[in-house]
Amino acid sequence: MNLPSLGGAGLQRLEPPLLSLAPSSLSRRVVAGVGANVVGQAATILMQLCSLPLFLHFWSMRHYGEWLLTAAIPAYFSLADAGLVAVASNKMTMLSARGQQREANEIFQTALALTLLVSAACFVATIALVWNLPLESLTSRDTKLTLSILSAVALLNVFTGLFDAVFRAAGFFASGVYAINLGRLVEWAGGMLALALAGSMVAVATGMLLARLAVTLSLVGYSTLRFQMFEWHVRGANLRELRAIMLPSLSFLAFPVGNLLSFQGMTVLVGSACGPVLLALFSSYRTVARLLVQLLATFSRSLWPELSRAFGTGDEVLLRRMYVSGTRFATAGSLGACVLLIVFGRSIIEHWTGGKIPYDQRLFGLSILVALLSCLWQVKLVLLQATNRHLHLAALYLIGSLLSLAAAAALLQPLGLAGALCALGAFELLMMAVSRNFVARLLRG
Repeated sequence: MNLPSLGGAGLQRLEPPLLSLAPSSLSRRVVAGVGANVVGQAATILMQLCSLPLFLHFWSMRHYGEWLLTAAIPAYFSLADAGLVAVASNKMTMLSARGQQREANEIFQTALALTLLVSAACFVATIALVWNLPLESLTSRDTKLTLSILSAVALLNVFTGLFDAVFRAAGFFASGVYAINLGRLVEWAGGMLALALAGSMVAVATGMLLARLAVTLSLVGYSTLRFQMFEWHVRGANLRELRAIMLPSLSFLAFPVGNLLSFQGMTVLVGSACGPVLLALFSSYRTVARLLVQLLATFSRSLWPELSRAFGTGDEVLLRRMYVSGTRFATAGSLGACVLLIVFGRSIIEHWTGGKIPYDQRLFGLSILVALLSCLWQVKLVLLQATNRHLHLAALYLIGSLLSLAAAAALLQPLGLAGALCALGAFELLMMAVSRNFVARLLRG
């Protein structure tokens, strides 16, 4: 395997096994990262489990379905950094691990400059389109206002990647996860408070925006004081660094685009073809089933900065060990969680929705199967992304997402919601096969 050179230093010393109880800075960081991600996923699960009952308490299922359709559109603004922040974060971590702090800071400021520029341009373009396009779905003033506010929230969330990059490169990945997820909770709480007090979609969006503004300003101030090696200005930004990370950044864009096609795109497709009532059922089942993926993310995402460090310093043995141990742990954990969801699925759906959404064993089982297939290749994905060796997988991921959406559109009429789930399952099988091949190439030495 052709890992980066350290000027003849060779591979670093062999660390203890990943899951060993022997004390090491690596194991402490991984355990701390897992703990932070557990808290983060618990926060995500809390928000998902509490959101639906709260919305259904104040709104009808039809009104909630309309909110899902409206909120799905601004989610596309998560693409505003074009993958630049994720790739910059990897490179910042690799350079910091080698002690090249000045170069890491230049990459950070380059990513910050481009994020500011693109976010401002996207927001201006969105306001112009929302308020001037003569679309039937945008005739309501409240809908236009809600879309505008949610777009601002989505663009502010783009800066979350920069906060994560700073914490990660400085060696405080776990602290960054805690801070970012606390911000997500504050944003969600702002929306739910507005729902209870005012009840309109505009009010919910405004509550989220005010909370997100407070979170963003607080994180900038904290990271400025805590990590002074990364400076929140753009004087060090330069075209040389931008060109160096542009290609992997553009290819990284395929992952969030594919996710949006798979989640928001599928939401719009199902809502348009089946109506808001069946969309609420589909979304609820998928949310519960993907608890599998979210639980796995508590572990695999904790490996990300350590994989970047091992790759950046040329430690081939440690890189391989983390991948093998991580894959085994993820597979066993996913299968165990899958069994629990199958056993307790009916109770979860009935109690979570207050009996307002019926339980269909066939559709719920298909939802769990799709989520399990997704879990089985997530560690492979993280390895390729953490080392910036994701270019070819990214292209196939985007193509597969498009094909799955097209297949779902064709299968919805004859098979209903089961057709959409079958299309998603076929996509996960495809990604399992191709990611295995790319990882084998990376680790073949």
